[in-house]
This record gives sequence, C-alpha cells and structure tokens, in this order.
Amino acid sequence: MPTAQYEIKRKCKCCGAIFLAKSLDSYYCSRACSNKGYKQRNALKLQRERWDKVIGEIPDKRDYISVTEAEAVFGVCAKTIRRLINSGKVSSINLGQRLTRVRKSELITALSFKNAWNFQSA
Repeated sequence: MPTAQYEIKRKCKCCGAIFLAKSLDSYYCSRACSNKGYKQRNALKLQRERWDKVIGEIPDKRDYISVTEAEAVFGVCAKTIRRLINSGKVSSINLGQRLTRVRKSELITALSFKNAWNFQSA
C-alpha cells in the first residue's frame, strides 16, 4: 500500500472518530474497527446471496408471495411488511403458522415501486 507523504484526516467508517490516515487506503481508525467493517461487509454479502437464491425460486406467475420472499424482492425489512399488513395498507392471507402470504401488486403500490419493478400478474 502506498503511504501518504502528507497528513490525511478521515472519519472512521465504523465509529465515526476522526483519525490521521497512515495510507491512502485507510478507512478505519483501528484494527478493531477494521474487523467490524470486514464482518459487516461479509454479512451483507451473505444476505445478498440468500436473497438472490430466494428470488430465483419464486415463479413469475405466482401472485401471492411469503413475507420472506417479499423482503428479498423489495429489499425491505420483514418488520416493515408486517407493519403494512397490520395497518391495513396491504391485505394478506394467513394459511397457518408462519404462512402469511401477501399480494405482489399491493406491495408494489404500498411501497411505491410502480416503475422500478416489472412484475406481471397472473
């Protein structure tokens, strides 16, 4: 890594502390913050891989999807989807314990993703 020949003050991406960067590629103030950042990046990578797997298993013709599938498709937390269901903005069908299904078209309308997603209803 190239070292800086002048002082570079940066804000740590993890804790927000101001520090003097030792190199041009320094983004964390300490080894502990660097490790936390590494773990966060890996966790996000694994989450994206899980979501891609879930999205790949959803048939295009299916109009009702589970809360987990909706979380993966729309990138919204499951708590937000359940909040929309509880407030009545999105209707749902409860097929049993942990089997709540929501309509894709209603989620698109509620989350204002009308132009961002290309879903075809059956």
